[in-house]
Amino acid sequence: MARMAAPIPASATLAEARDLWRRSLEAANKAPKTIVTYLFAVDRLAGQVGADRPINKITRADHEATLLSLKGRGGAEAQPASVSTVYRSLRAFWGWVVTAEDLPVKRDPMNGMRGPIVPPKEVDMLSDAELRRVLATCKPRSRHAYLGHRDEAIIRMIATTGIRLAEVANLRVSDVDYLSPEPTFRVLGKGRRPRELPIDGDTLAALKLYLGPKKERSRHAAAGSDWLWLARGGQMSAGGIAQMFAVRGKAAGIARRVHPHELRHRFIHTLLSAGFSEGNVMAMSGHRSRSMMDRYGAISKSSRALAAFRDASTAGLLPKL
Repeated sequence: MARMAAPIPASATLAEARDLWRRSLEAANKAPKTIVTYLFAVDRLAGQVGADRPINKITRADHEATLLSLKGRGGAEAQPASVSTVYRSLRAFWGWVVTAEDLPVKRDPMNGMRGPIVPPKEVDMLSDAELRRVLATCKPRSRHAYLGHRDEAIIRMIATTGIRLAEVANLRVSDVDYLSPEPTFRVLGKGRRPRELPIDGDTLAALKLYLGPKKERSRHAAAGSDWLWLARGGQMSAGGIAQMFAVRGKAAGIARRVHPHELRHRFIHTLLSAGFSEGNVMAMSGHRSRSMMDRYGAISKSSRALAAFRDASTAGLLPKL
């Protein structure tokens, strides 16, 4: 007979509620990264009020003090986006608490609170010329072209589909159907939501150079692994891909440290500028919130406005002063 969990007392503490929520999230098959993010926020609240505080004695003022303490920490935790993530995670926590029959809380103590304002950040995007220079660094300079073929395939895949860094790092060989007349690959996105993405001609050519049966990947020590991207020690991690991209950006003569996420920004911006509907872009990029589309849409409109101004100026359509 299955062992029943001990009942939670009416004076349940924050620590007990946290543990219940963790089990609920795991039972709901939430992504591990999501669970870590949520529990981090509860731990920050516990650091402010004490993990043994009765769950029904926590107030709005406690949450405001928690957010203020984060701002005073400095570093990444003090950034508005990070504080906003904690705020939204705590909102999710209390949304669960007030519906949990075992917990003596029926009113969300965060009622009336507003999330911290997150100023829009400038979005870095590789230009077409910069991307061509980065890709040029992948061209083989010897017969040992394994790294170049691998890196070109990764960069082209991100650039042409907007796939997230973690998504591309976790691809497996079995996810990629590159021999089909209409080649595609499957990706498991945030919230464990799958989607299928196309492989364009140039990316396909790079993948075939990397994956072909007589290519250098087949002679890698971990060639039998199902992980798509292989590094010296086995699977190439997200951090490894980011480092590769930074190194190739530097080799391409780009002064700033470039990041693969710039290719995702560039992809979404390109589709919106080409007139794709927001719904289609969201289906490709894996976004669920239109707030990001609004952000990219504003960038696209600004770019189009600047281009229209330059065209009008060149054509002599603007009055001379």
